[in-house]
Amino acid sequence: MTAEVFINSFTKSGGKHTNLSRFRKLLDSLGNPQSSLKFVHIAGTNGKGSTLEFASAALINAGYKTGQFTSPYVNCYEDRIRINGRNIGMEDLERFAEKVRSAVREDMYSRFEITLAIALLYFKNEDCDAVFLEAGVGGLLDATNAVGNKLVCVITSVSLDHTDILGNTVEEIARQKAGIITDCPVIVSYDNPRTVTDIVKEIKQPICVHKPEIITAKRIDREVSGNKDKDIPETCRFTYRNVEYSIQMHGIHQVYNACTAIEIVRCLRDKGYIIPNSALESALLKVKLGLRMEIISKHPYVILDGCHNISGALALAQTLKNSEFETVGIVGMLKQKDCLNIAEILCNVFDIIICVDGFDENNIPAWELSEIFAGCGKDSLIMDLNSACKFLEDPGSTHTLTAVCGSMYLTSQLKKCLKSV
Repeated sequence: MTAEVFINSFTKSGGKHTNLSRFRKLLDSLGNPQSSLKFVHIAGTNGKGSTLEFASAALINAGYKTGQFTSPYVNCYEDRIRINGRNIGMEDLERFAEKVRSAVREDMYSRFEITLAIALLYFKNEDCDAVFLEAGVGGLLDATNAVGNKLVCVITSVSLDHTDILGNTVEEIARQKAGIITDCPVIVSYDNPRTVTDIVKEIKQPICVHKPEIITAKRIDREVSGNKDKDIPETCRFTYRNVEYSIQMHGIHQVYNACTAIEIVRCLRDKGYIIPNSALESALLKVKLGLRMEIISKHPYVILDGCHNISGALALAQTLKNSEFETVGIVGMLKQKDCLNIAEILCNVFDIIICVDGFDENNIPAWELSEIFAGCGKDSLIMDLNSACKFLEDPGSTHTLTAVCGSMYLTSQLKKCLKSV
């Protein structure tokens, strides 16, 4: 049985559980690989992946062997498990998947738990100096919370998402996210409502990221008659703790994520990691994460953004609001998402909307999504995944900006489709 077949033999969510005993039992069977590792544990609704990339890149630049566990995957399943930015090799994936398969005694595990178990075996085998661990859904009952030896816990932006699992209010969701907190420093990102910080304070006095000073912000703007001054600036510059930094990532929310990463680095320095300023500055400048306001074409503009909740949709709307382009949105969503409220936000962003399905077993049918947009007062077109891919190959006028959004799974599938043509 190949690793792919083994992993996919489990469901996405696995059986219901009220504690972490199931996953801890699996770790016990594997010799508790997590016990010899040290972790930076990151939970939140949005910003986890970007924050992880910024901070882990700084540690990599400083010469440390750094494990990175993220979800979902961007280009291939293996990119969820990386060391120093390199995906786990197929040989290692097969080897450690077989170890996990031999230890599994039931079929109630989720794909996430199985993948995490493989990752922990790999990180231990490679003797990583630190592992950056992105929580999946929630925090308190998330499989990643079975690890100990936490160097720092991080709560990035918290908003409404996975309400069927985590609760119907930001307060309820924040308590689930704060469940990762142990006896270590805790960082709370700037773009959180005060209630999130208050909830964290009930458990631990946090390091609160403060507001950065934006020096120059990125624009997604029209190139006019070859005038390069109207092109997208190479960097967004900001000042934090009286030091100037630059990033390539688009959107003001990415500046907040970068500031959170700066605080992570400060905590790691306090723990004995030697991370020069040059390593941090270079990391922030070079990180360019896929599917987060990722520009894959400028003539005309085509953007991939995996926003899949209200907060993500608002961030996309904020970035595009001053665009001089005619905007086209290729939108697909999963059934369990807050489709109505996300659609209301996106209606104000796009001049033309194309609803897409066929990218995930849990996606909402395109005709149903189209009806939701109609209820918001916006007519839309309907396409399957292949038709949407063909549209992206030739979206029309150079004065058009096309953004693919609504689901990481949709953006990932279309990115693969475009690479294959």
